Amino acid sequence: MRIGKMRKRLTVKRVTETTDGIGGATEVYAIQGEEGATGKIWAAVNELTGVRALEYAQVIEGKPYEVTTRYRTDITIDSKCTLTYKSRTLYVHSVTTDDMNKEFNIIAYSK
Repeated sequence: MRIGKMRKRLTVKRVTETTDGIGGATEVYAIQGEEGATGKIWAAVNELTGVRALEYAQVIEGKPYEVTTRYRTDITIDSKCTLTYKSRTLYVHSVTTDDMNKEFNIIAYSK
């Protein structure tokens, strides 16, 4: 994908469990990235409509989105991550990479 289409700024957050000391745990979303990294990525965000939205509605809840971003080694994106785009929180459903590991292709949804 041409870089000009990746003009949306997203923040990647990963859920981590923090123990409370009495046997319980709390889920906390922390910004993803190596030390000093901001967890922000440039991406193309497309809301899926029509037939593709109906296909994904069978396996995910909420409104589906397709997110494409450059492959990065300092950020791991998987189903334990959320993407914050404007005021929306997108929950990652699945992530694939292209054949040459140049792009992440992410299917996410908003609740």
